[in-house]
Amino acid sequence: MSEVDQERINKSIEIASDLVRVEKVAAKAPWLEIAEREYEIYKGKKETSKEKIIIDGQTYVSLYEKIQEYYKAAKYYYGKDRDTAKEAWCASFVAYCIQESGFVNSSNPSCGGYDWGPQRKENPKRGWRDGEGEETEKFIGAVASFKPKGGYTHAAILVGKTNSGNLVFLGGNQNSEIRLSAYSPDRIYKYMKPVSYEVSEEEYELPIIDISGGKDSID
Repeated sequence: MSEVDQERINKSIEIASDLVRVEKVAAKAPWLEIAEREYEIYKGKKETSKEKIIIDGQTYVSLYEKIQEYYKAAKYYYGKDRDTAKEAWCASFVAYCIQESGFVNSSNPSCGGYDWGPQRKENPKRGWRDGEGEETEKFIGAVASFKPKGGYTHAAILVGKTNSGNLVFLGGNQNSEIRLSAYSPDRIYKYMKPVSYEVSEEEYELPIIDISGGKDSID
């Protein structure tokens, strides 16, 4: 086994132990379950990887190929593969998780961070439409629409917080992969959820997650 492979295994074990804390929540947003499934399959793989994944005898498409599926879920695929290294896919990852769990965001497309915020008055085709999505308080599984930074927005799924008060998100296109990353609460524009999903009291209690050996990793 190479040092790179061993490092990946060690990192996976550390983060998996953190996700176990989230697993203990009795009620869990179904789109978060989809996100965790995707994380377990593709953890440690970069967005340009075209290597097929084999886990317990099961073969999965490469992350590059899977991201094309994310683009399709976000209505951002037009018959030709997009360059995953140049085309952001964070919101498309969220779109896939929401779609796979049976919920809807009719934003056309839903490939931008603000497409996961409230429906836009200046452009009604964009944003999570009234009757489909709604604003919410922070909870395990809340979809976060981020404020722009460096000209770019972001979207990810809230799973916990760090000891210092930063928020931990499971998302795509975080360091060019699917992973857990911590962000300052000031980065968040809106927290959203499907209208029909009822949040339990337990889900509002964010667990403490250490994603980097006790030190925050702020993206």
